[in-house]
Amino acid sequence: MKKLLVILLVFFSASTLIVGQTRVDNKKYSVVLNSRPGLMNITEINVGFGLGDTSTDYSKRFLGLTSILGIGITRYFHGGIGTGISFYNGGLLVPLYLDLRYIFNFGKISAYAFGDGGLLLNFAESDGKTKIFINPGAGLTYPIYDNLTANLGAGLFLQSVKDQSRDSFINFKLGITYFFKNKKN
Repeated sequence: MKKLLVILLVFFSASTLIVGQTRVDNKKYSVVLNSRPGLMNITEINVGFGLGDTSTDYSKRFLGLTSILGIGITRYFHGGIGTGISFYNGGLLVPLYLDLRYIFNFGKISAYAFGDGGLLLNFAESDGKTKIFINPGAGLTYPIYDNLTANLGAGLFLQSVKDQSRDSFINFKLGITYFFKNKKN
């Protein structure tokens, strides 16, 4: 009988504590984060797998780390300048690019469409041929804290050297977005 009373007491105590907890409304965070203009940093790990002919250098796969310094231009539209480092099967390239994102708020999880485009700088080789690239795609964001979200995206990465080869990749991005707080908030 004592065991039953102890179990019931623990159960009711735990349930009272659980009910008494304040619920964090992630939908509120999602809308607030994605709808306020302001300064932000997006840091992502990028992985790409070559499509088509992958026999040449810089066409089979890549792994990269990028960082974008951006700003909320309008309520749902963000833009920024990014750079980073990308390790290809043929060597190292440094991306320098523009990143544009449009946010679709659906509640707890938000979707976004992105478009990246810019240069891939090659400092290692003597000819130092610079490639250009574009990378359209889509992804999802999930709020972690008041000023931090996690994001996961996928896209089609296309790169080209002037009057030479073109390579394409399916790429995936996993990252975090940090929103700098305004002094007003």
